[in-house]
Amino acid sequence: MNNLLEILDKEGVEEIYIVTHVNGDPDALSSAYLLTKFLKVNGYRKTYLVVPKGPSSKTIEILRRLRFRISYLTNLMPNGEKFYIVVDTANPEMLDDIGKIIYRAQRNRVIWIDHHKTMHKFVESLPYKYIDDKASSTLEILLDIIAGYMPIENLLIDDKETIFLLLSLYIETKWLTIATDVALYWFSNLLNYLNIKIGDLLKYIPRQEVIETSQKIGIIKSFKRASWFKLGDTYISITHISGYHNIVSSQHIRIGVDLSIVYSYKKKVKIHIRASNKKNAQKIMKRFIELILSRFGDMEISHGGHQTIYNIEITNKLSKTMLNEVIIDALSKISTEEGLTLEEI
Repeated sequence: MNNLLEILDKEGVEEIYIVTHVNGDPDALSSAYLLTKFLKVNGYRKTYLVVPKGPSSKTIEILRRLRFRISYLTNLMPNGEKFYIVVDTANPEMLDDIGKIIYRAQRNRVIWIDHHKTMHKFVESLPYKYIDDKASSTLEILLDIIAGYMPIENLLIDDKETIFLLLSLYIETKWLTIATDVALYWFSNLLNYLNIKIGDLLKYIPRQEVIETSQKIGIIKSFKRASWFKLGDTYISITHISGYHNIVSSQHIRIGVDLSIVYSYKKKVKIHIRASNKKNAQKIMKRFIELILSRFGDMEISHGGHQTIYNIEITNKLSKTMLNEVIIDALSKISTEEGLTLEEI
């Protein structure tokens, strides 16, 4: 839906109610909050955020830890011609009594935005809806919609707002394990914008919600630190992390990267390379290993029986900057040999 404001203008909307499901979770509340703020900035001053029966206890606890207050209603205002935007809700029954009111509304007075698959006749009958059941959160859908009109950063004045969005994406995507490439893009983008540490983010999550494993933290750090390149039709990511190279590279391949290069440099200099099933990616990987070998000579190479995964351990001591330059230099030579351009994206 890249015509949200155009729809509101066409329908002559004055009073808007953005409604979440009963006891809105972080994904629902963050989506509704961001959309409310966006509409107010664009002249729709009478825009109200409604959370039937209030946010969930988990959401309230996160807001308390964050010391971030969000104003919301638990019911509709009595007067005025209303327009409804429902977010993160599979069907009207999840809206409590407000659902009955919306169900009776004219179809062109309702917009439905969600990432849950629905077969509900009412939702299916709406002329204005954006339902993407391949998305891992409603927030990523809203971020994409709003970004079509203005930079997201222009809406985020308070750091706490950005942290709340990050927490919502993190929790809704089960600590990024089911995150789509869109969700990962926005998570990485917001993390870089705020320039915070992962530990600073996790401390706001209630204990029962936290998977306190260095693996999860490593994955997040790898996306934050990554550089992204394109060599012909091959997409390459380069990042550094002290451990869990295999897990990190698999996550990068999972989101569509063709060649993942993960290195560490503190105790030992290691380069881990994983290629997708794409033939060009595997060809580049093999040539990359040859170039690294010719440069250092004294190193150990292992692949554990996997022809698309290699580990290189170099005896030379190298700084992060030097090692990154070595990797970029090898890829640049490959691009020259193949008559291609190595583009940073």
